[in-house]
Amino acid sequence: MGRGRRVYAGAAPGIYLVVTDPLMAPLTQTARAYRRTERCALWRLELPYGAELLALQYARTHDPELRERIVAAYAPLIERALLDFASAGAPEEDLRQVGYIGLLTALELFDPSRGTKFRTYANHLIRGEIFHYLRDQRDTIRQPRWLRRLNR
Repeated sequence: MGRGRRVYAGAAPGIYLVVTDPLMAPLTQTARAYRRTERCALWRLELPYGAELLALQYARTHDPELRERIVAAYAPLIERALLDFASAGAPEEDLRQVGYIGLLTALELFDPSRGTKFRTYANHLIRGEIFHYLRDQRDTIRQPRWLRRLNR
């Protein structure tokens, strides 16, 4: 059996096929197109229609039911931010929870009179909360690699 190429073959990350047969090229192309589409969908991040209006209305009323609708509408924004922190070394669920804290903070502090979109404001606060969480999890003094290997 010759040396093949690893190709993404499923919806779950980490599932690969080793393709050695040139007749499997269509599978390779389909897998690449699927992965590209999946990634682009999160990059584009289309929010539900009227999500921005919900944020403006919440800034006036502070209605708890409206807050729940906004959190559900802007949840993909958190998932998008998690893509950038995939290799941070922290559990994804912890980062997701911190992202939701950032979203709730953005809801409470948002001021529409400043002229910014809520999506932009929330994105900065979500990413900032995740950065603060990762910074707080690090050691104050960096240990050399040889010392970390000894402590394993």
